[in-house]
Amino acid sequence: MTLDMDLLPNDIFLIILGFLSTVDVYSLKKVNNALFEKVRFCQKDTTHLVDTFWGVNVKNILLIGRDYSLNYEPVIFGLMTVKIFKKFYKYFKPTLFQVNCRTSTLNLTKYLLKNNLGMDIVIYVNQKNLMTVNNTKASIDAKNLTVYSEDKITIEIAMQLLNLRHQRVKNLKIHGEVNDMQFVFHMLPEDLESLEIHSKTGVHNVRSLPLFFELELNHLNLFQCYEVCSHPDCINYNSITYQIRKCAKFPKEIAMSPFPFNAIKWCESHGVQIDYQNSEFFDFEFDDVMNYAINSAKTTVS
Repeated sequence: MTLDMDLLPNDIFLIILGFLSTVDVYSLKKVNNALFEKVRFCQKDTTHLVDTFWGVNVKNILLIGRDYSLNYEPVIFGLMTVKIFKKFYKYFKPTLFQVNCRTSTLNLTKYLLKNNLGMDIVIYVNQKNLMTVNNTKASIDAKNLTVYSEDKITIEIAMQLLNLRHQRVKNLKIHGEVNDMQFVFHMLPEDLESLEIHSKTGVHNVRSLPLFFELELNHLNLFQCYEVCSHPDCINYNSITYQIRKCAKFPKEIAMSPFPFNAIKWCESHGVQIDYQNSEFFDFEFDDVMNYAINSAKTTVS
């Protein structure tokens, strides 16, 4: 006995359609005219496809966006051109996009840096797109921007290439290697609300630390930005606390790595919330810091 699929109720057919691969769906449309019309009709009411959770080739974005009514953004793989991205943006209105050599052509990198689309952006600045980023007059307006500097390109160079000082960014995260924290400060966007700098190696000069504290951000995370050895007599171990004590203004919440215990106590005594989860501490102080954090939490609750 054979089953005429075109005679199945639409609700049943919709369920079947959602579990078929993209290739199988379009093969089904070729069986006969009745199935073609059935599939086309039901595609417009299909809100999920199994294929899209594992990844859709960029070449199929047009078909999926045009023929289906997905209520989510599908996982995409492959190198996206400007033309394909425009279709992707039209159909799915992405809220976040990663710009790197595996997702974007150089032309798309340039397009995304120049055109304000209101998306959150994650951009990798490396030797492959260095000249494109350098030759593009960036115009970024994003609530959240994350920058990864790679291939011996420092954080300072990446910030300069992107002209971050003149971009509109609320929450900025930067990853890479830093040589001059004072230069980093002067390249920051004006209207920042939160800042995270994740450095591979820190700088020895800690005199720039108050500059970041006195931005009065909602959240500040300085991860390995300042070089400190684990000995309590290390000049920078004491200098970090000294520089923080000089601050007239503070962020609402702070995370640091490493974060000296004396600096933690000073910050909390001045109303700064410590982000313990994203901070790191010296081994010889770890138990004291944890006990202090527990007692502080108990005091807050009571």
